[in-house]
Amino acid sequence: MLKGILSIFGRKKPENNPDKSGFDALEYVKEMQSRTGTEDRAGALPAWALIPYSPYEPWESATSWLGGLPKAPRDTVWPRDSDGTPQHFIAQIDLASLKPEPQTGKRPPGLPPEGALLVFIGEFYSCCVVSASDMAGAVSLAAPEDLPPLRSQGYFSEESTFPQWPVTPIAYLDSTGGRPSVLPDPFAKPEDWIVNCGIAAFEADVLIEELERELKLGLEFFETLTAYPTLANGSDVVRSKSLHYEFVNENGPDLLQRLYRWRDYARSCKPLDPVDPEQLAKILAARLQFHDAMQEYAVKATLKGKPQSLVLDILELNRKKLLSEENNNISGFDSANFERISQEYWPLIAMYIKDWRGHRLFGLEPPPPHNDEDLRGADSVLAISDDALLDTICEHFSGMSIWCCRERMASGQFDSGQLLRHFNG
Repeated sequence: MLKGILSIFGRKKPENNPDKSGFDALEYVKEMQSRTGTEDRAGALPAWALIPYSPYEPWESATSWLGGLPKAPRDTVWPRDSDGTPQHFIAQIDLASLKPEPQTGKRPPGLPPEGALLVFIGEFYSCCVVSASDMAGAVSLAAPEDLPPLRSQGYFSEESTFPQWPVTPIAYLDSTGGRPSVLPDPFAKPEDWIVNCGIAAFEADVLIEELERELKLGLEFFETLTAYPTLANGSDVVRSKSLHYEFVNENGPDLLQRLYRWRDYARSCKPLDPVDPEQLAKILAARLQFHDAMQEYAVKATLKGKPQSLVLDILELNRKKLLSEENNNISGFDSANFERISQEYWPLIAMYIKDWRGHRLFGLEPPPPHNDEDLRGADSVLAISDDALLDTICEHFSGMSIWCCRERMASGQFDSGQLLRHFNG
């Protein structure tokens, strides 16, 4: 069933070599810039953001997903690289779920209105379009016995498959390559995510701990200056810290007392109780005033709220709890364990997971700044960011994307293109 899907494309270097005599540095820079293909690429392209399901909503009806195993006709041949190594399944997209982009009315280039798109990656990549009639008899395919662990591709995971996560494709017109305008930041304002007293108490504890630590560091800093008075006339760093800790020592205790009262109020309520909006507004105003008056030090960011870090803290605490109870290796993103987390944290976790994570079908993927592949005449088919949710975390790469010649892609030919690993700087 996977017809014409295995094509090999190595990373190519420009022919003009900088170590040759007469090398023109300016021409070399121009050549490298032209290889990104941005000159003839459209300024905006239809795209479909791949937004993960919440772990607290039903997954049974999902028809598109990242990771896990593919669902395809029983006689589908699992694709392999040229050396015979099985590739890793990364995405299955229900083509009927790809609604036309609202502004242009366009559908994905070269794809039929029904069926499924299956994508595999290895040293190279494979794409397969399965017709709707073939999908009618589709089954879940078993992974090949010789499928290597993900670490063979540079990822940290010891598993042989990426974790499965259902996704909802959301159509939009991509003009930046970044967050879609149809997906505003759910964490832009603390009042949007501090929605119950359990979250409020946990978040207050985190901020209290940081502010107490900052006050302690301030006392230690001035004790050091007293012991070594010559330091007071020292570097710009010392002068900056002096101003910072003077401000914190003078104003921090009052804010700390307000935070204690706010936390105690939150703890006195049931964890799932909504927070009092007036009290929340007052404590946030006090925090923002403190934030605006202080210099750029670590606690400053926490004053405005760090919900993503808060989610990771909650997941890590839950992982440690399960480890102590069961004495086995449990991932913080194991979907089977999300329901064991205290319910007051579920809204925050769901917002974090369902936020824009950089996974996209088509669209205006920015050429990776540290890569040198020739992308002239090509557009992105699929982009997957580094994401702990999917175990796509790698030391040397910040994500991956598949690029195809736009003319061939428009005629439904996805068998010729390049798999890019996005090099870190």
